[in-house]
Amino acid sequence: MRPTRALLNGMFVFHAASGCSATSNTAPNEPATAPTPKASEAAPASSRSDSPAPGADHTASAPDPACAIVKDLQMVQIAQGKTARTSLDVAVTYNGTEHDSYEGGRTDTIALLTFRGILENGELTPSALSWRPSALAPPTWTHLGSMPLCVRITDARQQGITLELFRANAR
Repeated sequence: MRPTRALLNGMFVFHAASGCSATSNTAPNEPATAPTPKASEAAPASSRSDSPAPGADHTASAPDPACAIVKDLQMVQIAQGKTARTSLDVAVTYNGTEHDSYEGGRTDTIALLTFRGILENGELTPSALSWRPSALAPPTWTHLGSMPLCVRITDARQQGITLELFRANAR
């Protein structure tokens, strides 16, 4: 069975024969489009580690209605090549970044993340969801439908990445 691609809420979803799915902010050979940052989000990507405090208003960058109400926010820092487990019964692996070039000379840095469930016995599920967001875009909540989680990158570097995530309602 050949992998297929479909557009879902502005994200391209790739379905592989193994039943795993992968999402990407962009289709091959298409430039990434980032939402226009609000005044509160105008910091350059290199200083994104200054994310709001846990009690702050996290709804300002929630274009997806499923991520509009933040509850039980967790922050996780993951070194390249490592997997971090969360109390949300989800493990996240950070596989570094890759460089992507587009027609017209635009470039982007893509973060390579894999999400897997944690079984009752502590083992990771065989199925996984791969997410390949822009590491340079402003922090924006993204709903990872099949998990269901809302995730955003607050700091991305080749050596490690910082994510904020919370359990969201299924669609």
